[in-house]
Amino acid sequence: MNEISKGDLSAHRCLRTILFGAAFALLVGLLAVLLPALFLPMKAYESPVFPLVRTAIEGMTPFTYVGLALGGFVLGWVFPYAVALGLLTMAPFHLSAVIEMLVDPGSHKLWPIEFVIYLGLSLLAVFGSLCGRWTRPLLAYLRKSGNNPGQTPN
Repeated sequence: MNEISKGDLSAHRCLRTILFGAAFALLVGLLAVLLPALFLPMKAYESPVFPLVRTAIEGMTPFTYVGLALGGFVLGWVFPYAVALGLLTMAPFHLSAVIEMLVDPGSHKLWPIEFVIYLGLSLLAVFGSLCGRWTRPLLAYLRKSGNNPGQTPN
């Protein structure tokens, strides 16, 4: 195999990792926000296009925040580019707000504040992804040095 094809293969693997990571990050954000609205009792809200999304956003619970942080931890553990992937977790909600603004221009009058709140929520996933990214080498170091925290001294 010549050098060009090795480079192409490496670039293809990198792109594939980024795309799978991005898809996983979007899924983490959707699940963390929407699952509590599906399974916990909360007031239903009306919306021009996505009533479930509005209900989930208006009725966020601690499960949402924990889900974003734990999902970010998994993102950081499995995929490189932890910060970028963490920021993507709330991207579907930016998109849903834009779609609703196009359908009903009066529906999101405070959209800049809404987008800042979504950014703040995505920082939970960024924090989790950084923790996941830093935990992996730390555990490898502890295993390598023989200082496994689960072992008891003899």
